Amino acid sequence: MVTRRFRSGVLGALLLVFGAWSDSRLRADPPSDEELRRAIEDLGHERFAVRQRALKLLEAAGDRAEPLLRAAARSDVPEIERQARLLLERLIFRITPDTPPEIAQRLIRFHQAAGRSAHQAQVLRELLELGDSAHEQVLRLLDASSVDQRRWILDELSRDDWRILSSLVARGHDDIALELMNEALDAQLTSVIPHLVGAVAQRGQLDLWLADFQKRLDRRSLTFDARVLTSLALHRGDVERARDAARRANDAALLRQLLIETEQWSELAEATAVRSLTPSTMGDWGLRLAALRHLGRQDDWTQELALLDDVRFEPRGRGRPSRTSWNLAKILLLNEQTERALEFLSKSGESRALVELKAARGDVREALQLSEAAAHAEQGGRLAARLAHVDFLFRLGLIEQARTWVERLNTHRGEIPESLWLESKIAWLIRLGMREEAKRVVLAASESPETRLGALLAVLEPRLGADADICWRLLAQLDPENSTEQRLDRLHDIASGRCDLKELERLVRQRVPVTELNGVKQYEAVARLVARWGLVQTARELLNDPTWEEAPAEAVVWLGDTLADHRHWAEAAAAYRRAWQRERTAPLPLFLHADAIRRLNPQHPEILAWIQRSHRIPLGNLGTRQAFYAALRSRGFADDAFEELWTCYRLRDVGTSSIIEVSDELARQQVRRGKPEEAAALTQRNILRVMPPSRGYVRYEAYLHMPAMLRLLRAMAFYKQGDATAAQKEAELAESLSPLLGEIPLRLVPVLRQRGEGAAAEQMLDRFSERWQRILADFPDHAEAHHQLARFDLFLRQQAGRALESARKAVELDPLNPTYLETLAEVQYQIGKPQEAVATIQRCCGLPKADG
Repeated sequence: MVTRRFRSGVLGALLLVFGAWSDSRLRADPPSDEELRRAIEDLGHERFAVRQRALKLLEAAGDRAEPLLRAAARSDVPEIERQARLLLERLIFRITPDTPPEIAQRLIRFHQAAGRSAHQAQVLRELLELGDSAHEQVLRLLDASSVDQRRWILDELSRDDWRILSSLVARGHDDIALELMNEALDAQLTSVIPHLVGAVAQRGQLDLWLADFQKRLDRRSLTFDARVLTSLALHRGDVERARDAARRANDAALLRQLLIETEQWSELAEATAVRSLTPSTMGDWGLRLAALRHLGRQDDWTQELALLDDVRFEPRGRGRPSRTSWNLAKILLLNEQTERALEFLSKSGESRALVELKAARGDVREALQLSEAAAHAEQGGRLAARLAHVDFLFRLGLIEQARTWVERLNTHRGEIPESLWLESKIAWLIRLGMREEAKRVVLAASESPETRLGALLAVLEPRLGADADICWRLLAQLDPENSTEQRLDRLHDIASGRCDLKELERLVRQRVPVTELNGVKQYEAVARLVARWGLVQTARELLNDPTWEEAPAEAVVWLGDTLADHRHWAEAAAAYRRAWQRERTAPLPLFLHADAIRRLNPQHPEILAWIQRSHRIPLGNLGTRQAFYAALRSRGFADDAFEELWTCYRLRDVGTSSIIEVSDELARQQVRRGKPEEAAALTQRNILRVMPPSRGYVRYEAYLHMPAMLRLLRAMAFYKQGDATAAQKEAELAESLSPLLGEIPLRLVPVLRQRGEGAAAEQMLDRFSERWQRILADFPDHAEAHHQLARFDLFLRQQAGRALESARKAVELDPLNPTYLETLAEVQYQIGKPQEAVATIQRCCGLPKADG
């Protein structure tokens, strides 16, 4: 049957190979291990006859020779590598009557796809999906490929960030995954490095691999080996070794980042010296300023700052200031030269940044004058200054002035695209309390087929946000005869929590809506609504609905969350298990399954293994790990979430921008864990990482707040160490950098009181309160001022009654701000009104009102 099935072409050749191999096995005596090793060496012999004799001996040995041939296929001797690979290919592609048909078929397809790496990579994926019997075959096929072919195939496998590796780990095949990573290392594919580091760290083999790659680097000095060693050392916490490896890799950018981590200020100052300030040298100049500041080299510092005198501000066109001016001001701010930066911005005409920074320092009236002047001066089609001015007026509570500007912009919006203008206009109308007018804007826009209605609905109903669009489509399916206006009113009822659970259940039990552009069914969005509203029975029905059999893992997880939130642990465990079987490379459903089982039976023997595997699955995929961290933290798994965050940090690539986000979050968590010194170190590195023009914070005031936070964290650390003098100095610097930063008194006043320094604590609290009170004297409807005073009264003065008044005023002025609503709910809870607190949280989230 096998002969008839594969009579021609490649199979015929393969069978001939098998026949020749079988005959040679019958004719030859079994060679000894020593003879086999000698034959491997003879593959590179200068005499043809010796090479041929070695080939015949190895071929006759068959399976016994294969491990030696696979090692020889990576030999540094070209002739040995070539001969070993050719013979290995003959052995690997043999098909015997015992070869499973599904494997035989893929062996032939792999051979036929020679030269087409994408096709061969797909065959390997299929083999890996077949299970244990095919896993070894994958490695054999890679060994039988040439160096270039192997690299191309592995490069194809890496295109989805080595998803195949996570799939193997999810199925418990960690060894095969590590073998594939070894293959990728031999091919010098840098994309596999974080996955390898994650894998060996989880196996407790980090020190072993560190020693091995240190030897490799010492032996052959390859840049690739240096990069691997750098990553291994960073995960180990051996930053000095990582720095030395980066130096040997001749990676200047990576080395600078490691000099920052090891606080090698002298070397960093030398490595970042520049002759003049250009867009390409600004980042280095900023790092050099920071290094000189840490070293206390005042003369060199002054000399560096003198480079600013030669900067010329070239407008970007249409009256816009040069971006160079902001990038240089940013560097000055990060180096705590606030006044110089503000003066620099004033000279350069960078009004928007100047307005935000002045306001953040408490100079709100001056900031308003600057904003007003910039808005009036703006001409032509650009409206950036006017849009920023309207937003600023809203924040100050100057509603009538904001209304006047909105009316002006409504008649002349310049070059703003229609879609962006509509979103801005609707948002402003909502803030002005003019929802009916905002609804009319949406109604008019809905008549155009080009309108992105989903984006407008999210602005019209901010409590629903992105879920507004899916609710809209469900409403259209539920009552197709209703007019657009009727649906908008119904959507508002849902967003305001005026629908009971039965109505919401009726809404989501319909046919699953699809994306307008590509027709993709929106299972996740519907399941998210089910979880949002706690529709337990609906979750059960959807899990048993045949139309939901194709629902993706994320949607099933949301349904499982709905059941878990109501303590239906057995059903939740089954849902999570189903989600994990749907998407094995997703760690969250496996973790949640283990947790649900633990709630049912804490003694279940598989719980720990499942949880450990969930943490292994992402390997070096930082995106997956960050999402896993966020999901665990939002569900209250603080310790497991921190483990993921810490792993993300240890896997960090200090040369990319992702390290900034991870480090900032880790710093926040370290503060919560009572480790301000670690948080300060992380914050200092991050401040230096945003020096280049290509990186930065989203909001301008962060350039004041982050240096101040660094000083605050250092003050907390010094107080913890008992050095009150150093702590006081840092606290004063923090306050001078950001005089309105509420975190300063909220963190330090309790510490001062505990130390018996009550007078100093009250003086600090009074200073910050007076600054916000002065702002309220000029701008009595400034919502943030009311919010900050509410926090001070609640957390520091224990005057909940006064805090309630301020918190209510902040919410009245900005009723959709979730931070203000959360503070109001906290105040209500503290004064013994938990039902009002619950109602406020429901209002914040747009949830249906609870019964009773």
